[in-house]
Amino acid sequence: MQTFVKHTGYKRGGQARSAIKGHMKYIENRKNELGEPEHRPIFDRDREQVQRQEFMDKLNDQPEKGVQGHKVVISMKREDMEAQGVDMKELTREVMASWEQKTGRQYEWVAVEHDKNSNPHVHVVIAGRDKAGREVVIMPRQLEQLKRVADKERQRLAERNLERTRVRGLDRGKDLSLDQMLERGRQLEKGLDQTRTKDLSLSYQLQLNRVEKDLKRSRSHEQERSRSRGLGLSRGGGMER
Repeated sequence: MQTFVKHTGYKRGGQARSAIKGHMKYIENRKNELGEPEHRPIFDRDREQVQRQEFMDKLNDQPEKGVQGHKVVISMKREDMEAQGVDMKELTREVMASWEQKTGRQYEWVAVEHDKNSNPHVHVVIAGRDKAGREVVIMPRQLEQLKRVADKERQRLAERNLERTRVRGLDRGKDLSLDQMLERGRQLEKGLDQTRTKDLSLSYQLQLNRVEKDLKRSRSHEQERSRSRGLGLSRGGGMER
């Protein structure tokens, strides 16, 4: 199980801004896998829809010398994403927020999600200057750091989804039956275990153990109640006679 992060280049020089604008038009309006036109909204850290020109205005306010912007792609395999219940937009926001915390900087960025069948991914465009006006550099060292952050956030979201499944499943009358909860937990466990077993976090193991214990306890209580109801009916029948 892995989150893939690619740094697909940066733009420098006089034609950089027009090239970035062209790239943004492309990721917004790229045809889908059936070759049909499809518009995809731009989103950022807080908003579900951002106007392209708003971001371009920020780039136009940057100094002309130096890096104008970076192109990054965050992706997962479809089967991994679905097994762990990961939302790619949420993952992107969490990755960028965690990266900002790690580097102590605030970046200007926007993104577009491409829900491709084989590998759903998100195109992220990062301005060449952060909010403090410092140049943003993504060299191999920074890219490796970003990859580690992305994989950690993906794992955290998967573990959170498992915990939510456990909580929902315990409220049996509303969302999931016990059997559905167990099956979902097994799916998440299988997804997480496919590529990482040694570094599976203790919190995840504890959560899974708790799911199974709660299921056994709930089933035991349900069986006991069923037996009690059966005895009650039998006695009630005798009294009526």
